[in-house]
Amino acid sequence: MSSERQLQLVENQVDDAVERGATVLIGGKRASGFTGPFYEPTLITGVDHSMPIMCEETFGPVLPFMTFATEDEAVQLANDSVFGLTASVWTKDIAHGKTIASRLEAGTVMINEVLYTHGIAQTPWGGVKQSGLGRTHGKLGLLELVSPRHIHINRLGIIPDMWWFGYTPIAAKLFRGLARRFATGSLLQTSLLMPQILKDSSNENLVPRNIRIPVPQLANLDFDEFDSTQAHRSRARMIPTVVHSRPSETRMQMDRPGQGTTPVSNWVLGLIYAAPLMTSKTLQPGIVCAL
Repeated sequence: MSSERQLQLVENQVDDAVERGATVLIGGKRASGFTGPFYEPTLITGVDHSMPIMCEETFGPVLPFMTFATEDEAVQLANDSVFGLTASVWTKDIAHGKTIASRLEAGTVMINEVLYTHGIAQTPWGGVKQSGLGRTHGKLGLLELVSPRHIHINRLGIIPDMWWFGYTPIAAKLFRGLARRFATGSLLQTSLLMPQILKDSSNENLVPRNIRIPVPQLANLDFDEFDSTQAHRSRARMIPTVVHSRPSETRMQMDRPGQGTTPVSNWVLGLIYAAPLMTSKTLQPGIVCAL
């Protein structure tokens, strides 16, 4: 054992199990004839999950045995733990072993093997639950040392997106429906909004063409004024131009790019280039995602 203290912990767990009705088949005591913290390899039966030897870490040469009636019970018992570092499945049917392994809550599940994978540099090593976070070794171990960054590029910036300012009750209703169906991840579900898009597209108030914001002096214009009128400076993608409607008043008109497109074309185009978002895969750090 690593220390006298650890040996005493193993002794306490084995003695506790025996007091609760467990049976020691072999070992169960300190190894005689040795100087230092040595403990005999021990096999125990008749244990259950009320015993510390089954639900706490032992870190000693002790192997407790539990029986089960069905495969589902075996999986349930294996997962009934606050730890989840490694697990082993022993079987002559490898395919069946893989099925069982997929149901076990552990960072590593070995089939017909034990303890080996932590020494393989190519395989990720780590646990779940209270057995820790993150991984070492392998590709996943390398990714623990970096911070992922997603860079998204809109190459169709001249086309107004359906979620750009400004908003009207009709547009808000249509957008809520799109968001609800878009969240399903199904392009088919999203396309079911097309009848509503076609119906509402004839309404001139679907997408406002411009927004007029009175300002006393253009030179003193503060972006916070835009925010107070819900014209978000970073997402609106608007081009400011000075318009003199009357000699005594100066107005800021926010002309949206691509005014030649109709409201329905904006929404249809939005559906078209939103489709790749529902089929995109997670990228590795450092890769730029461009649409």
